[in-house]
Amino acid sequence: MFPNNSHFNNQSVTFWTDIAFRYICLCGLTISIAGIVLNFLSYNTASYIGKENSSITFIRLLAIWDTISIIEDGIVNLGGKYIGFDMRLTSTIACKALFWNSWASSITANYHVVGLSLDRLIAIKFPIWYRTQGKPSLAYKCSVFIAIAVYIICLPNLNFFDITYGKCVLTGNPIILYWYLRITLFIIFSGFPFAVILLINLYFVHYLKEFKSRKVNKTSASDIQEQRLLIMLTTISISFMFFTFTCGVLLVMYFQLKTDTEEQKSLASLLEVSAEIFGILNSSLNFIFFFMSGRMYRDSFKEMISKKFIS
Repeated sequence: MFPNNSHFNNQSVTFWTDIAFRYICLCGLTISIAGIVLNFLSYNTASYIGKENSSITFIRLLAIWDTISIIEDGIVNLGGKYIGFDMRLTSTIACKALFWNSWASSITANYHVVGLSLDRLIAIKFPIWYRTQGKPSLAYKCSVFIAIAVYIICLPNLNFFDITYGKCVLTGNPIILYWYLRITLFIIFSGFPFAVILLINLYFVHYLKEFKSRKVNKTSASDIQEQRLLIMLTTISISFMFFTFTCGVLLVMYFQLKTDTEEQKSLASLLEVSAEIFGILNSSLNFIFFFMSGRMYRDSFKEMISKKFIS
């Protein structure tokens, strides 16, 4: 008879998943610190793109909300888990409040990408109206509305989250939680903004093809600026859809996974922090995508650096 090695194999799997868990938490903390710096650069660079309109204001507001999301998910959550101090476990109030802000700030940041896409669509379809109404105040009003609406929608987090068996988790009626998760995470958080941004960007691609087919002598400076803004927006929209889709897939796997054994619990924790990593990446890399896709943005960045840090 050979000895049963399943117990030792399970211990080995748990050991390696725990190492991977800490490594991912460290990566999340590192990416978050870099993301805060990049969002600071994005916020300041947008001020030098040109005359401020609602689109430029949306870019600046997106940098703010991305930073809030990064601090919550990357610094407080993953950073805390890496150093062994989870602030969410300090009290029931901290558990509820931090998870409420985590969900709400991430969703608010996502809908600022939607707002930016809709803003550009309106600028193309209704240019005369946009010239008079597309002011920074429009973006500020939309941002406030988005934030208030999202934070209200996420208020049930204050009731559902609680500390159970040493973890800050969802508690309550399983049927209610089942539908709450699917409506909040898979429709409001990812599904709806993903669909809206996809449809708008399909139109943008069609518009850019038409733009390139025009004769050069019929293209105005404002048209060229519009094209460059659209290319920048399309780039971050593609990255948004990729990171959001990947995050959604990992969350589906996380919620479908049973946690009857220590091995399954370790794997579930690994899936959870992996999903958070993609959410953090989604909020950290906009500056890089703007910089790579837009000459106008690169010129604005150089001007910002020369005025703020050199001269």
